[in-house]
Amino acid sequence: SYSNYGASLASNLLRVRPSDRYAVLEAGIAGRGAMAGISRMLQPDIVVVTSIRSDHNRSFPTLLDTRAEKVKIVAGLPPGGTAFLNGDDPHVGWMATQTNARVVTFGLGPGNGIQALNIRVDGDGTTFDVRADGDVYTVRSHLLGEHMIYPQLAAVAVLHHEGLDVRAALPRLADVSAATSR
Repeated sequence: SYSNYGASLASNLLRVRPSDRYAVLEAGIAGRGAMAGISRMLQPDIVVVTSIRSDHNRSFPTLLDTRAEKVKIVAGLPPGGTAFLNGDDPHVGWMATQTNARVVTFGLGPGNGIQALNIRVDGDGTTFDVRADGDVYTVRSHLLGEHMIYPQLAAVAVLHHEGLDVRAALPRLADVSAATSR
């Protein structure tokens, strides 16, 4: 089974083959000091941070404590790396000041480099448009709730900025289902 921290994360990293151009790994933290080690182990070129919320309240007493831990992976990016940050979350947006890497913001607000627009919810899911530079993409998803737009928006942002075929990936986004407890 998949896990996002500790030895399980290391095991997932070992599954990445040298021929793989990209690997997507979720790095979870369960306490202070964990993210610096994860950053050294993964050595990412791209980092996505979707939110700083109270889901870590057992390990971190305040959102500022959570932010202080999560920023370590953003700060560890090389100068040629890219941080994709939720510009609507002030704790995540602050992380842009803590890195020498390129920063791309995504969110619902007009100040973001990648912006979700025209959000429509019906009984089957959510549809929204994504403005990325001069391009507009329409995302259709079975996921419900504004909080579920952010990871999809981040995916489009990474695809777009990496020069990958966003339109070819959109049907895959439409097939994504929510993980248990998410």
